[in-house]
Amino acid sequence: MKEVVMRKVFTVFALVLVSAVQAGVGKMASRPVWDLADHGGARSISRAAALEVPNASLPNVTAFTIEMKLKFNDMQPDCGFTVCDQSVTQTGWGLWFTTIRGHGCPLMLRLNGENYVCSHAFVKAQAGETHTFVVTARKGWIVVYKDGRVQKSFMMSATPNLAPLKVGGPHVTGVPKKELSGVVLESLRIWDDAEEFWGVGEEKKPLLGYKAGRGWLVNAPVEPVKGVPNVLYYGDSISVGYSTPFRRLLKEKANLYHWMSFLSSPGAKGVGVTRFEEVCRLADYDYVVFNNGLHSLSWTPDKVSDEEIRSSYATLTQTLKRCAPHAKIFYLTTTPHTAKKNAEGKVVGLGEKNDIVQRLNRIALAVMKAEGIPVIDGYALCEKELDWAAGDQFHWKAPAYQLLAESIVKAFGL
Repeated sequence: MKEVVMRKVFTVFALVLVSAVQAGVGKMASRPVWDLADHGGARSISRAAALEVPNASLPNVTAFTIEMKLKFNDMQPDCGFTVCDQSVTQTGWGLWFTTIRGHGCPLMLRLNGENYVCSHAFVKAQAGETHTFVVTARKGWIVVYKDGRVQKSFMMSATPNLAPLKVGGPHVTGVPKKELSGVVLESLRIWDDAEEFWGVGEEKKPLLGYKAGRGWLVNAPVEPVKGVPNVLYYGDSISVGYSTPFRRLLKEKANLYHWMSFLSSPGAKGVGVTRFEEVCRLADYDYVVFNNGLHSLSWTPDKVSDEEIRSSYATLTQTLKRCAPHAKIFYLTTTPHTAKKNAEGKVVGLGEKNDIVQRLNRIALAVMKAEGIPVIDGYALCEKELDWAAGDQFHWKAPAYQLLAESIVKAFGL
């Protein structure tokens, strides 16, 4: 009986503690410089009935905090809503999301004319719920929060303009065409640079943020450690998969720069050399590992020639060699396309598009040999371990990502 009582007391204590922590989310000590409560209070928001806050309320684009509470009374699929927008062409910023199957999809940030996914995971928002969104800028970083949870921080300042801040109104990108209706702005408060906003549990010295440019977004250290190597790793969602063990293995041993991307079209022009030049200026890299493959499964022989693929890989490789001249560069072969898991939940073979993967790897290997680039055979490593396939034909379970990370670190000699 005593044990039951103690368990209940502990549960109540835990709930009180959680409530106290949640109550601290978004608490700012100073009085806001602009408060919706002083300008008519809560109101319905739509394209035709947007709220405009004067530009003068945001005098410093490198240091401000905007907190707003939005209630979504309707969550029809494939609709969009502009949470806030202060962008004009290549300046300012905006935040919005669209709905998919009655849920909110990842938040999107428009910063200096470029659009970026700024949430770490699928953002859920149900009809009838109120959600708190915060956009803060501190020392030039733009950081987004939803319900007190930090999303992503971008280490670049919004270019100033004289536009007002809008809630609702035309969508930041103009799509989707349908507007999300039944949205109520319950509160909106703005603070200047008198203090900084931090989410619950967030370190007041964040270690990672995102540097962004036209066509690229790189996860980078906010303050690189001096005296350790700089590492750039480029690839698709497979690079996301091995990122956690990779970072764990190289913790305090290297500054890691992660660029999750892929070539959208074949041939030399499809590489987009300018974006690679810009990313290579972020640091003097000591090591680079790159891959391009699974997002190119549409490059079948009837659509894309061997020469176009060779040109893609050769241009990509030569650009990295030219722009990261001090780096040891490695190529990671594309992992297998696997069969879907069977009724027993197992993957027992390769997928119908694996011949495309093999073709891409064959051409890539020839390019790397000609360019003198060492190869890490991710294909061979994973082909032997189909039990580690996720069952969606593309991704893998944790042991496979651990193996890939260990193989890269071993190749580096770190």
